Amino acid sequence: MPAEDRRLTIARDVGELRRMSEWIARRCDSLGVSTTVRENLDVCANEAVANVIFHAADALRDREIALVLDRDGSDVMLEITDDGAPFDPLSTDSRATATSLDDAPVGGLGLPLIRGLLPRSRYARIGARNVLTLVSAVEG
Repeated sequence: MPAEDRRLTIARDVGELRRMSEWIARRCDSLGVSTTVRENLDVCANEAVANVIFHAADALRDREIALVLDRDGSDVMLEITDDGAPFDPLSTDSRATATSLDDAPVGGLGLPLIRGLLPRSRYARIGARNVLTLVSAVEG
């Protein structure tokens, strides 16, 4: 896979999630990433990017999300960059566990899922951009 394929830019549109997942699969295959790690990256990327699409959209900002997927030794890193309002998904408080189905609110499980599947991930605010880096060992 050519080096330029390490980067993908998608529109802030839920229809782009499939294209992103297909790119993650191809890129992980080219980097020799295990199926388990590829699936974890895909699930977490879908959660993170869906949050950007639904919660960070601002008509005054550009409408794109940039992704870079690379390998650094025994780690694989997926960097997701957007220009939405500052938001650190890794430090947001987890929701309290519901004691019954009636008490369980809808949604809100994606951020704990990211922290649980990829606990070495990190967030930074660089200039006017959010940069979420999902990190995993290459072998899962």
